[in-house]
Amino acid sequence: METMQDNWNLLNEYTRKGYQSLVQLGELNARTMQQLASHQMDAMNLFLENGARQSELLTQAKDLNDLLAAETELSREFGGRLMGVFRENLELADEAQNSYRALFENGLGDAAEKTAGMAR
Repeated sequence: METMQDNWNLLNEYTRKGYQSLVQLGELNARTMQQLASHQMDAMNLFLENGARQSELLTQAKDLNDLLAAETELSREFGGRLMGVFRENLELADEAQNSYRALFENGLGDAAEKTAGMAR
């Protein structure tokens, strides 16, 4: 039979593990948000750079055909670079999902282990 002290020890252990899980969750959230913000800044920089290059093309084009050819090339390049940023965002989301899942599964495993110990 468990004593009151055993119950307090179990409660303390749950509290300690819960706090550790919250700290880990906070760190994971902060790291993920920093990475997402960095990727969003990269995307914004691409848009700004593309706008500046379009303005430059407008002033340097010799004729309409020259402008259309340059705009087509610029659009192709911009689209490729933007797709690269999107791929990086998807990879980041996948990594974050795996990290959240591992944190959750680890917490469930600890809780199940402690609960099973109580039932004995």
